[in-house]
Amino acid sequence: MERFESYESSLIAHVNKTAQEAARAFVRTEAQSAALTQVSYTPRPESSKAVEVSVSTFDGKEADSLVFWIREIEIALSPGQIYDARSQVAFSLSNLGGRAKAWAMAKETATPGYFVLWEFMAREMRHTFLLANLAYRHRSSFMRSKQGKRSLQDYVMELQKLEAAMAGPPLSKVVKVTVFMDGVRVGPVRTELFRRQATTFNEAVHIDLLEDHCMRSAQGHVGATEVSEGSTPMDLSSAEKTRPRWEIVLRTRGRLSTASQLQRSTLLTP
Repeated sequence: MERFESYESSLIAHVNKTAQEAARAFVRTEAQSAALTQVSYTPRPESSKAVEVSVSTFDGKEADSLVFWIREIEIALSPGQIYDARSQVAFSLSNLGGRAKAWAMAKETATPGYFVLWEFMAREMRHTFLLANLAYRHRSSFMRSKQGKRSLQDYVMELQKLEAAMAGPPLSKVVKVTVFMDGVRVGPVRTELFRRQATTFNEAVHIDLLEDHCMRSAQGHVGATEVSEGSTPMDLSSAEKTRPRWEIVLRTRGRLSTASQLQRSTLLTP
């Protein structure tokens, strides 16, 4: 009985593996057929020159950066006039490093021409390097994000990065505005945001950045005034020298009259 169960388990595993390999082979076949008929980008005029574009290297360590790396490649293909399917794949492979490059070259070595299209390569990389719970992680980080001691610009950039890397359906406008308003540091900027009652995330960001800029400009003007006043102390000795003679005489007479009044009040006091 145990032998039969072991045989049945191994048979099921073999069938599943065969089915997966067949599915992968079917996908490659479809991609190859599409590569023969599909043109990814419209060729530019012959007079235009290719632009040398620099793309960051994806090494497979940080899964979050894969989404932005794929977008970098897509942006670089057209200015670089890389229209051929295999050239697009070669350009993408040249910008891999670490375990990501080792994975891709293992695929290409085992099956030459495995990546027949850039779109197929990007899909395979998402399937391999993106974590299964990546969407949940980004949403959770977005919900828990606070400004803290950071600048408002850094806080806004973090929220925008998390939103851009977020997979699945986007968050609603109300949720994004609520998270942003709740995360802004308590102060005049947040007070102005609650007073204006923004309806979209971009509107809330615009209000806060404008208010923050006005506050910083006002503080910088006052600080500059204080520094300029304190950096040039008055030289009283030179002022006494340049002061008119009649003003010195009047001040001297005033001091003498004040001294005589004090002496008189002292004598009259019992």
